[in-house]
Amino acid sequence: MPAPEAARLFAGHPWRREFVSALGELHDRIALLELEGVYDVCDCALKSVAELRALARQAFVLTAAHPTVWSHRGKDTLFVRVRGELVPAPMPCTCCTH
Repeated sequence: MPAPEAARLFAGHPWRREFVSALGELHDRIALLELEGVYDVCDCALKSVAELRALARQAFVLTAAHPTVWSHRGKDTLFVRVRGELVPAPMPCTCCTH
């Protein structure tokens, strides 16, 4: 969903409005999930440490970081896998876990 539209959707929810506003500064579109007319930010919208810190500067706790090689179609990509905790945590992603 376009970031401005997502911001309007959460106008009455201060914490989610802040969440969407922070993501909107980083991306034009924001992944949302919908269940019976209730919307929330999909956790697949959180792709990097920068996004997590933008959302919860005080609440993101880095618990681990590991260099990782991802091999796909014969090409290796090196990245750092980070683990941490974000409080309050977003709802489980339904679009990526099928």
